Amino acid sequence: MSTATEKRFWLLRRLSKVMSVGAWVVLVIVLLVTPVGFARAIIAGAPEEFMQWLGYAVSGLAIFITLLFQAQMIQVLLAIEENTKQTAYVLEKLTTLTQQVRDRLGEAAADRRDPDLPGGVDPRFP
Repeated sequence: MSTATEKRFWLLRRLSKVMSVGAWVVLVIVLLVTPVGFARAIIAGAPEEFMQWLGYAVSGLAIFITLLFQAQMIQVLLAIEENTKQTAYVLEKLTTLTQQVRDRLGEAAADRRDPDLPGGVDPRFP
């Protein structure tokens, strides 16, 4: 198993960070530009321009949500991969420990065998 400092899929991790930062930049731009566009449309008295700016705002919010969702989805997939790797490591250690316990119990059972008893096994020790 790799150490905690060694991470796989570094490109996906960076891409997720870039997408997350990009999403927040898009949101800030939408929040800064949209009110200016609305005010300009109201002052000009152009309802078409107002609707156009409303469309820009909705599109910007959709882009924000999409980028953030994709960034989080990459993080979820990376977490699943890491948890799966850790689970495999723990199961491997548990299997090794179980085998060691079985080996020691087998040795103890062999020590309890008595050639004078029927079957060679003491009934007090199953």
